[in-house]
Amino acid sequence: QITDYRTRWSGIRSVDLINAESIEVVQQEVADLVRGRTLIGHSIQHDLEALYINHPKSLIRDTSHYRPFKKKAQPGSRALPHKLKYLAWRELNWKIQDGEHDPYIDARAALELYRKHSKVWEQSIQRRREIRTKARRKKLKMKTTTEAIEFGVNVTTDVFSHKTQ
Repeated sequence: QITDYRTRWSGIRSVDLINAESIEVVQQEVADLVRGRTLIGHSIQHDLEALYINHPKSLIRDTSHYRPFKKKAQPGSRALPHKLKYLAWRELNWKIQDGEHDPYIDARAALELYRKHSKVWEQSIQRRREIRTKARRKKLKMKTTTEAIEFGVNVTTDVFSHKTQ
């Protein structure tokens, strides 16, 4: 029995759930729909948690986590996310979420925010991936060199090009 639909935030009313599918059917349909696709939204982790769905972080574009959309942090503290309502107003000149939330409008706002900034956003993701890959390679190369020294071998092996120097 549902006692609070949280209509102000969810936009859902009891009449919306008359003849609705079971949660298990909805979970499976959503999981099938999003598998292998990039999800765009605001605070998506809450939606995924509510449906008990895991999705690769690399396939999520969340406006609440995108650094340029966050509030400026005080020195020594984390930058906090802005509300979607504020981002839509600041970036798109849209007025949303006056009163009840409309999930469709919220989704459109997040999508438009992503579209407006997608080129720079994707470039920043690519740069972070390259930095992480270089760091992993350097760490692995250092580990391989250290192991060679520990075993008294006077060589370093580049594990990525498979050459012995």
